Amino acid sequence: MTEILFSHYYPKLHFQKEAELIAVRILNKPEDWNEELAEYDTKFRKGLLSQSSAIEVYEDSHYPVPDGKLLQLVFIGDKHIPFCTLRSWNKEKEKYYRGLIGQILDVVVKDD
Repeated sequence: MTEILFSHYYPKLHFQKEAELIAVRILNKPEDWNEELAEYDTKFRKGLLSQSSAIEVYEDSHYPVPDGKLLQLVFIGDKHIPFCTLRSWNKEKEKYYRGLIGQILDVVVKDD
């Protein structure tokens, strides 16, 4: 199965393991950027790999998002909780993700 990778655990994921990609949107930072989107999309918890993880100590941080054109990927997870993620834009990535709309992807967290 195709994967959607996250470098850290993001609270917006709600420990969902699979998600259907339902939309791909293009945003421009800073024009489309606001503090609520920044807080929602970039907040991660370093050190928290799973809901049942023995690791109880973690720190909240925020992932930096570059200015410019971004892809906003919108998902419905296996707990029926929607979430989105932002990825840097290029023509090839946009075509790739648009080709995955309607497919179920494995949600993979690779916390370092």
